[in-house]
Amino acid sequence: MTQRLITERPALDLSRFAFKREKHGITVFGTWFFEGRRSEPCLVLLPANKKISRLTSTPVVVPLSTAWIFAEHDDVGDPVEASRTIREWLAAGLLPGSAAQVSDRVRVLDVINDNLRDLIMMPPAPFKAIKDQIVGEAQVVDKNTGRVLFHSEVRH
Repeated sequence: MTQRLITERPALDLSRFAFKREKHGITVFGTWFFEGRRSEPCLVLLPANKKISRLTSTPVVVPLSTAWIFAEHDDVGDPVEASRTIREWLAAGLLPGSAAQVSDRVRVLDVINDNLRDLIMMPPAPFKAIKDQIVGEAQVVDKNTGRVLFHSEVRH
């Protein structure tokens, strides 16, 4: 991951999301992860009982490109990697539960699986191209000749 300038868009903007749900004490956002000008749909998991703060919240991010790992089908998912990853999240205190409890790991896996279909169906980030979108246009035209004297575009 490259270091971000303070003027750049944040990697995650939880004020913009395709869906938001709560299950098993975990809040799940279907949103987009930004890397420069590129974006990727992702699930963001946070403890439901804690206030979301830029300074104190550490989200768990499941990008679309690696979400297959958590699929509960042996022919699609990777149960060993999914279990290891979820255990790390729980051990670090990123989500509610204990890394030692199988039921807590299954609970996190259940939350992810309940949202995989919606993650797959998410559209591209709706605000991805806004930065280059024309939102206004002005021109001054000479009425006698029809010649454009001035033209300007306002881009967002």
